[in-house]
Amino acid sequence: MTSSPNKNSLIAPLFVAVAALAFPVATFAQEKPRSLVPQFIQDQTRNGEKAADDQKVSSPPAAQPLETPQSQQKGGGSLVIQTLDALSNSSIGTLGKEQGGFGSRLWEGSDPSLIANLISQLPVENRSMASQDLLRRLLLTSAQLPQKNEASEKILDLRFAILRKAGFSADVLDLAGRLPREGLNESRKTSIANAYLTLSDFEKFCSLVAEETGKGNANPFWTKSEAFCLVREKQFDKAELAVALLEEQGEEDPLFFTLFSALAGGVKPEKIENRNLTPLHLSMMNEAGVTPASDQDGAFYQSAFEKAKAAASPDMAASELAAIWETAEHKGEIGKLAQKSSEILTLVPPKNYDPAFNMNAVKMLLMVQQDETAKKWERVIRRAASQGTNTEKLQARKDVQRLDAYILLSGIDGIARWNSGSFASWMNAVQEDPAAGQKSTFLLSMLQALGYAVTEKDWEALLRRAVPLSTGQSNHALEVNLIAAAQKKRLGETILLSLLALGDAGPENVSTTSLVAVTTALRAVGLEREARQLALEAAVDLNL
Repeated sequence: MTSSPNKNSLIAPLFVAVAALAFPVATFAQEKPRSLVPQFIQDQTRNGEKAADDQKVSSPPAAQPLETPQSQQKGGGSLVIQTLDALSNSSIGTLGKEQGGFGSRLWEGSDPSLIANLISQLPVENRSMASQDLLRRLLLTSAQLPQKNEASEKILDLRFAILRKAGFSADVLDLAGRLPREGLNESRKTSIANAYLTLSDFEKFCSLVAEETGKGNANPFWTKSEAFCLVREKQFDKAELAVALLEEQGEEDPLFFTLFSALAGGVKPEKIENRNLTPLHLSMMNEAGVTPASDQDGAFYQSAFEKAKAAASPDMAASELAAIWETAEHKGEIGKLAQKSSEILTLVPPKNYDPAFNMNAVKMLLMVQQDETAKKWERVIRRAASQGTNTEKLQARKDVQRLDAYILLSGIDGIARWNSGSFASWMNAVQEDPAAGQKSTFLLSMLQALGYAVTEKDWEALLRRAVPLSTGQSNHALEVNLIAAAQKKRLGETILLSLLALGDAGPENVSTTSLVAVTTALRAVGLEREARQLALEAAVDLNL
């Protein structure tokens, strides 16, 4: 099986084919409280210069130069100086291209109102590492948006809210620090307050609450937050007054009132379900010593990883890690443990433990892009193919074929090679696997989408196996628009539509056709590595 795609079979033919198929079918008051709202980190002049610099060097592939309105240009020749009013608060971000952002032209060519609509639909419960990485970088990229545009302002509100809901609370505060004080509206302040709660920074949270209630802000969120802060300070009388006001206003949040009663000395609820819990609910539960319905899997993995970290020797750490992987594979969720697994693998030197452990080590390390260490484990697997009995050698060679699939999908500079005989070797290696047809279809589809030379003979070979219909999720409308956005080099729109096409389920649970569309589109706008990580993640969960 080459670690880089066949250069004579690039993305264009497949992309045209996908497009051809797609188009015809065409969400305690205090006196003068000290403000703890994050402040503007840099002066506006410096921010303006930085945005202008990003504009010069951060173009996605094939993007056309932006025209600067004449009213915002000064001087002549090749030097163009933009006045500060050319920049919008909505264009702020914490990531430039060097930090993993997508460049200042991220939204070039896209309608801001459409972008706002798409961002509002983004899935935030997705546990896919590759999807979460794309989401975070997209929402933190500093990119130009129209000045004083209602849709642009909505986009900024959504960026704050979704980052917080997706668990990137520290990033919410960093982003807030780039805004001038007048740029912090009600929605953004609420996101900031929730971020403080998530990070258990109650001092800053309560100071922000006091600032808002001191200004007479009657939003129930701030009143409930005030009651929580007051009861934490044992100011029960004032807290009860705030709660009484909420009851008079008809506030419907029975869980809040139950938790407040527990904090004020009442009876603690025995059990609370993990549904619709806000950061305020969770903070109140923690303060009252009340836990939600237990996450048994999460608790098991946390305890198991802690035990592996504390192991007395590398071999014992490997044994503990193997037990974790066995449980996770049975539940079909080993890919979700890549980050934690890679931490344990730093304690385990690459050597031949057993075939399953060696293969899982490679998969976990590739998923977190620890490529050099992954290649060391790759060599362990290849050496095993020449050791042991004839039966062991035969099985080891089959393992090498499976290994090659992961290496090729990842795109690292490994030993794997793809040639005219590679697919036949793969089919032979997996012939006893009940899911051989499904896995072979996936592999061939993804390799072709990633630019490898797949022949008609390869596709015909699949017909000799049972190839079931795909049961993954799919949305044809999203795929059609995704292909169109990628063809027009609309980078941000392409990323958004890719995330929507993947949905909450993640890359392993969408149809192969949908994943082909996503990876093809991402490659078309220059995001090769991101496309490969999604394909690799799906392959790991499919257990190629």
